[in-house]
Amino acid sequence: GRYKSICRRGKDGTFNGSGGDESDLPLDREGRIVTIDCGGVVHKTFLKTLLRHPNTLLYEMAQPKGELYEDGAVFLDRDHGCFAHILNYYRTGRLAPPVGVPEDMWHVELVFFKIENPMYRV
Repeated sequence: GRYKSICRRGKDGTFNGSGGDESDLPLDREGRIVTIDCGGVVHKTFLKTLLRHPNTLLYEMAQPKGELYEDGAVFLDRDHGCFAHILNYYRTGRLAPPVGVPEDMWHVELVFFKIENPMYRV
């Protein structure tokens, strides 16, 4: 079987996970790979991955008229170590703080990205 995170690029720049021929590729923009440069470290993901958590900053950027939807790339002047964990949250649904990052710093990053911190739930 194929993994959902392994896809094939079509002539139109979109991707699919079927491994079929390129005529099967979606024409919508959600199949595109977008680039997020966070603190000088470049991350790439599918636009549709960022649509998994509504009301968050990356979700908003992935909407029509958002930077990632329109331009396909953005630079964020944030902590790249924290961002790797935030991006994994979009991919897996599991929010895990980076080892060695103080809780207050992690919380500031989550607030910036509009992600609810499970440690602060009432």
